[in-house]
Amino acid sequence: MNFVGAVLILVGFVAIIYALKLIPRGIETVAISKRAFADLRNSEIDDDAKEAAMQSHAKRLFALFFVLFFGGALALTLPAALIYFLDYLGVMSFDGVLDTTISWEFLVPTTVLSLLVLWFVRRRKA
Repeated sequence: MNFVGAVLILVGFVAIIYALKLIPRGIETVAISKRAFADLRNSEIDDDAKEAAMQSHAKRLFALFFVLFFGGALALTLPAALIYFLDYLGVMSFDGVLDTTISWEFLVPTTVLSLLVLWFVRRRKA
């Protein structure tokens, strides 16, 4: 039962990350940071234009910080809360599930499976 709970935590985490589109937002954060540095180094625009661009980038990065922070916290806590609730009902052990999630018997197969899925998805896009 602990293995099932560990899988529920993993699947719940990935589903919430996917539903909240946190990965594209993380990619957007990197892209905005690159644009901000490019604008800062651009000698063709004056200081007022640079300041306006920096403020615009900062506002978007600030908003993305909150989305990523709270979305990540939600992705971590909701699946764990479900397991905690199931522990309360006596269905499975919360501590046992957490121990399973950090065991090599769980980490190795999930890591290999994750890498295979990533490889397959990237290969399909190419």
